[in-house]
Amino acid sequence: MKNYHDPLFFQPNRVWRCYLGGRLLSRMMGEKEEADSLFPENWLGSVTPARNGVHQTSEQEGISRLRSGELLSDLLRKDGKTILGKDRSELGVLCKFLDSAVRLPFQCHPDRDFARKYCQSEYGKTESWFILDTRQVNGEDPYIMLGFKPGIDRGAFRQAVLEQDIPQVLSMMHKIKVKPGDNFFIPGRLPHAIGSGVLMLEVQEPTDLVVQPERKIGDITLSDFDMWQNLTVEQGLDCFEYRGRTLEEVMREFAVRPGKKNGPVETLVDSGYTDCFQVAVMKLLPGETYDCRFSSDWQLAVVTGGGGNVTAAEKQTVRPGDCFLIPNPVRNLTFSAGEKGLVVYLINAAH
Repeated sequence: MKNYHDPLFFQPNRVWRCYLGGRLLSRMMGEKEEADSLFPENWLGSVTPARNGVHQTSEQEGISRLRSGELLSDLLRKDGKTILGKDRSELGVLCKFLDSAVRLPFQCHPDRDFARKYCQSEYGKTESWFILDTRQVNGEDPYIMLGFKPGIDRGAFRQAVLEQDIPQVLSMMHKIKVKPGDNFFIPGRLPHAIGSGVLMLEVQEPTDLVVQPERKIGDITLSDFDMWQNLTVEQGLDCFEYRGRTLEEVMREFAVRPGKKNGPVETLVDSGYTDCFQVAVMKLLPGETYDCRFSSDWQLAVVTGGGGNVTAAEKQTVRPGDCFLIPNPVRNLTFSAGEKGLVVYLINAAH
């Protein structure tokens, strides 16, 4: 058993998806090629395999590797209680960078009750979105779609889905323009779609469970598995929540507003939203240093802006796109911002 006195850094971990994107993600991570592709997501600190059916690139697709090359899932099987604390052997959370060049399929995810009943999973897929950057695509402003409008019922939605009347389906949902700094909380079963031109950090329960009953996205035709996974059509339709909301109600319920501050660390998602995960953001000015003391057993840290160093036993350089796991033995970590400041999201499972 090792002694873990420094953060554990991960390799980039691009994952195939059924939509085009990734250009803003490549730019943020400083990659030479800035182009959209069918690998528009980077999964961060993941022990969750991607469910890509015939598009699966490997059995380990989606699972993070440390810079040493070791799979995180293997490391946690071996030393999980040392890394995460004596009462844990799994993370219980999944983070992603997601960058859309097209609108993603309209969809929803199971909550825990639905996942236990139909998906043989103790986790659903409640998630939260933190908008990092945006762009216009074909002259359209970046946007998301969130929640059914008042007056929508299962019968009307079912008919539109079976007829693949996509304009009718989209007219049932609220379309919301977004900008960097906007944050949203998406509980399981809430209808939603991510529009084109959005780079976000997504924090979610650790599954790849989704119901996305749209046959064609751009040039990609979805299979029945892509749309319904292992559910029947009727079960998939039952996964959606059909409660209608006004736009004002949607924004009041699901737009995340910052919470309490502790120095440069601001709480974003806490137990007031969910018992699935907690998210905070630390923003340091150029040249600023912050000595961070952790009360939770472990943290995932995701760098989204600026750059600088982190120091535990050793000093390590960080830049946008980096993700590292702060293991249980590291109770104190010093963050030092470079000339462009430093922005780091801090995430852990809330239970």
